Amino acid sequence: SKIVDLRDFTSPNWLPDAKLNIASSCFLAKPSTPAIIYQTISGEIIKLSYKELDNLSNRIANGLRELNFQKGDSIAINMPMTTTTVAIYLGIIKAGCVVVSIADSFAPEEISTRLNISEAKAIFTQPFISRGKKTLPLYEKVIKANSPKAIIVSEKDNLSIIKMVQKLTRNNSQKYESIILQVKSNIVEKYWQRAKELIKPKLSTKPNKTI
Repeated sequence: SKIVDLRDFTSPNWLPDAKLNIASSCFLAKPSTPAIIYQTISGEIIKLSYKELDNLSNRIANGLRELNFQKGDSIAINMPMTTTTVAIYLGIIKAGCVVVSIADSFAPEEISTRLNISEAKAIFTQPFISRGKKTLPLYEKVIKANSPKAIIVSEKDNLSIIKMVQKLTRNNSQKYESIILQVKSNIVEKYWQRAKELIKPKLSTKPNKTI
């Protein structure tokens, strides 16, 4: 309603009634515009449009809600930067949760410290990272860090998930899939399962706003 509140002129309160949906602000471009251009390990170039990225992040947000994560819960990401990682980041925000970014180069002790400080309820990670001919363990470090529930996304999943979303988006499909998890100890096995009631785009494109 006003630019600044000067009732305490020593500490002005700028835009006191303003609110920001950081996730929505990421999708102001034309839906067909490329949001991410990514090269896979095999050399394949993947282009993901704003609409496709929006759809994928919505699926992740809906999956987290199905798992009963609540607004304000901290959820960590310990993965290399991929298209799926970006969608996971946005999906966590859309679900109303707090993102805890953890570098994939961190040792188990460093991962554990950040999980404890943030009181993370879950962590997204993957089994390993491919660097040229080397395979570097990632989930193994998460286990040693005594992590909470771990959501495992393999490098193969990254590509298959993106292609699935692109196909559904091109076909303007009403069929949305959610991430469903089965918990065994602190290991969470991921699989894709069609929801009994298909989520309409109008419902899935506007998860709870995060301020």
